[in-house]
Amino acid sequence: MELIDNIKNCIKNYIKNSNLNVEIDTSQEICNGESYYCPTTKTLKIPVIDATFSQRNTSSDSLFKLSTIFHECIHSTREALNRETLEYDEEECVAELGAYLFMQKISSALDRKMQVINDLQHFSYLSCWFNHTKGEEQYIDLTTYTKTLNYAKEAVNYILKVGGIQ
Repeated sequence: MELIDNIKNCIKNYIKNSNLNVEIDTSQEICNGESYYCPTTKTLKIPVIDATFSQRNTSSDSLFKLSTIFHECIHSTREALNRETLEYDEEECVAELGAYLFMQKISSALDRKMQVINDLQHFSYLSCWFNHTKGEEQYIDLTTYTKTLNYAKEAVNYILKVGGIQ
């Protein structure tokens, strides 16, 4: 089985094993801001991914949608991994770093152009949220970044475990 298929199956298993509800956003807009995780109803609203998306058939649209699914799944680990005390902007950084780490797991299956597009999307989003977290400071301190990265790694490992990989 292909690497991308393994990751997609892991996410499906994670959603099922975590008893999450799913709403599929079938709109054709990629960046419509309609994806989210609602903790009160344990609902993920996520984009639909083209059924032909595979290692041999990648597009930047499909990669962005897959990354969005990872991002929202990371949010869904917040309660299980005791991140409820994080501020909204910190949680956004955790979710995006987690999505980036997931995408790095499949990056070897992508051509170089798709890898660069993926990296740029994540770095752009992260820079926006890290700017929120730093307040008046000019730079993000290493402690904040390290804490956020550790939360993201923990969430990725949790999803992989619950999803049946590890």
